[in-house]
Amino acid sequence: MAVASSGSVTDPAGTITGAEFHSATMGEDISYNVYLPAGYSSTATRYPVIYLLHGRGDSKSAWTQVIDHVDTTYRTIASRDGRVIGGYSMGGYGAMRYSIAHPDLFAASIVLSPAVYNPVPAQDSSARTFGAFGQGAALFVDAIYRRLDYPAELPRFSAKNLPSHMLIAVGDDEYELAPTGGAPIWIRQLGTTGEDKGIAVAAGGGYAYIAGMAGDAIGTPLPGTAPGGIDGFLAQFDASGTRTWTKQVGTMAEDQLWGVTADAAGKPVGFFGRQPRDEHRELRRRPRQVRAGPDASVDAAVRHH
Repeated sequence: MAVASSGSVTDPAGTITGAEFHSATMGEDISYNVYLPAGYSSTATRYPVIYLLHGRGDSKSAWTQVIDHVDTTYRTIASRDGRVIGGYSMGGYGAMRYSIAHPDLFAASIVLSPAVYNPVPAQDSSARTFGAFGQGAALFVDAIYRRLDYPAELPRFSAKNLPSHMLIAVGDDEYELAPTGGAPIWIRQLGTTGEDKGIAVAAGGGYAYIAGMAGDAIGTPLPGTAPGGIDGFLAQFDASGTRTWTKQVGTMAEDQLWGVTADAAGKPVGFFGRQPRDEHRELRRRPRQVRAGPDASVDAAVRHH
């Protein structure tokens, strides 16, 4: 079920609604989607909560604000036994770390393909370029990563002596069977002579969309941008595997499209982050949203994430 970031969608199983609250720690409004089970509005039952992470880490106080807000706004079981935290990729990193660092808040965790490394990420890992483990002009500092990685929390976890349950699902050969019984429908190579990386894939409206980064010219520049150096790109492929258009978006700094999804109309929405070394913190909070349609029309807007 595709759900936008605002409004609500209802089905027999329950309701998914967009909401937000103001975080004093982050200094901005934080939006989220909440699923309320069938019968929530007509009963006085209190429910357990699963917190699902899609992004990168945050501070203890910011997470406490989220939990306090949810426990105040909804009928929850407001104790560790009523909370599970889960996430995928970098969200899996967050779920693993928070469950170990705060067993007083979460009784269990669901860790899916976590982006965790010991002792530090590989040189080509996006953890080194996103800025979450940086300081000042440096996007990545080994000592900061080691301090925030989950092994650093294990002694404190043991000292709290609280039981915790953790489901970990990870592998190096993950795939989904295609409709042809497992055989590839089509394979296409996309890239330049520079440093390239495919980061995200989405499908909608009969098209496949690829988002990532490219080290050289790869497509038509998005109006209002001046690509140069490493740029983000968004490419559209039809059902036969023909690339119908490619849009390049960026600045003279290092840029990437961090993700792509399809909205309710089947149009792709790509999330673009600019990373000049002195601005990565501000732009992590304000990614650029790039929209495109099957007719290759593209617009862009800045939104709070």
